[in-house]
Order: sequence, then structure tokens, then C-alpha cells
Amino acid sequence: MDPEITQQNPALTDSPTQVLSPTQSIDKTDAVIKLNEVKKIYKTQSVSVEALRGINLSISTSEFIAIMGASGSGKSTLMHIMGCLDIPTFGSYILAGQDVSGLNEIELAAVRNRQIGFVFQAFNLLPGLTAAKNVELPLMYGGVSPKERHQRALESLEAVNMGNRAFHKPGELSGGQQQRIAIARALVTQPAIILADEPTGNLDSLSTNEILDIFIQLNNQGRTVVLITHENEVAAIAKRVVHLKDGLIISDELVSK
Repeated sequence: MDPEITQQNPALTDSPTQVLSPTQSIDKTDAVIKLNEVKKIYKTQSVSVEALRGINLSISTSEFIAIMGASGSGKSTLMHIMGCLDIPTFGSYILAGQDVSGLNEIELAAVRNRQIGFVFQAFNLLPGLTAAKNVELPLMYGGVSPKERHQRALESLEAVNMGNRAFHKPGELSGGQQQRIAIARALVTQPAIILADEPTGNLDSLSTNEILDIFIQLNNQGRTVVLITHENEVAAIAKRVVHLKDGLIISDELVSK
């Protein structure tokens, strides 16, 4: 991947949308992600909270989708289920043709490591490790040899223009640089899906545009990108925007670029 990204950010342009009614869902026959009537209920001794109330969502291979919603809308819960960090209380989740709804924690961890690269708002880098060692971590959990994982980590860092920071620790890097390291870590297992949760929430406007341009390039290379955000400017780079409210999808829009 060319690390120098010069394409103008599409978020700065207005694009027409095709809006579906809240009861409709864009059904993809080539869906890599497919949720059917997914509900998630959290229970305590005295309270039951229905965070998701029947989600139907299909995301195709190589699609770029933004999922939006206010705090409490259910988007974080939906992200956890799509990322195999949690399982539905009811309904099914088909990921790359496999029903992962009932997998145990060990099985879910294996699916995550194989299928999904994560990027988080807080970067989630270990402060005592160098950039290269942070990027190596998913490969370490996957049992890859030290020599191979080091080489692949360096390649991932080069892909996001951070090869010259491979031996710096997070505290020696800016927020934008730390997020590039986090993206390199997400890429090192060569996942087909990138799941990004508010990835620009801690960044200034310049770093935000640089990070969003990386996601555009990753999608152009054929990866499925799912972007969780509450910011319209961030969601505008996606090709489809889904809005959640009170645990339900209230709109699903295709965006013409």
C-alpha cells in the first residue's frame, strides 16, 4: 500500500443518498456479516435492559459502512457482537458463512484473530512495548514464530507510513501516530474485515483526515470496513450509513460518491 495518501477526503463533499424505511434492510447475497433478528439483553438481579431489539443487517464483502447513533443507541453492543466480543441473547450472527452466535470464548477468540482487525478510540497500545512489539501481539496469540511476526509487523508499519517509528514506545508518539500503530496491529493478521470504533475520537482535525484516508485506502484494496461513529463528518467517508436508535435500525442509506 502506498503510505502517502493524497486523495481528497470525500467527507468534504455532499453526496446523494438512497434512504430505506426503518423496516427495510439492505440484504446482501454475498454478505460477509449477516445478523438475523439479533437481540441483546443485559440482566441484573432486578433490572433487564434490552440493548438490541431485533437487528437485521447484512454487510457485503468489500463494503464500507458507517454505523451511527447517540449514546445508548446500541451501537457499542452491536460492535461487540459483530466483533465476536459478545454473543446475541436471541437471533443469529453469520460471519463469513459461519454461525458464531453460540461459540464459546475460546472459539470466538480464534474467529476474531482470523477474521477481524480492530481499531479503537483509545488506541489500546501497551505503553511498555515498542510499536513493532505492539503490532506483533495478535500474531503472538496466533502462535506465529518470532522471526515471522517481527517481519510482518515491520511490513504493517511500513503500510501506514510508520516504519521509521518501529522501535518507539507509545509515549514517544503523537495521537495520530499511535492510531497508525493501532491500524498496523489490526492489519498484521491480514483480516478481511476492519472494525473501527470511534477511531478518530481522540485526534485533532489533521490527524483525523489522515486516519480516515487510510480507511479509504484499505477499503479500496478490498477490505470490508465497518466504522462506528457519532460524527457526521466521519461517517461521510463511508458508502453506506446505518442509524441506530433505542436498539433498532431506524435508517439505512446508500451513499453515492
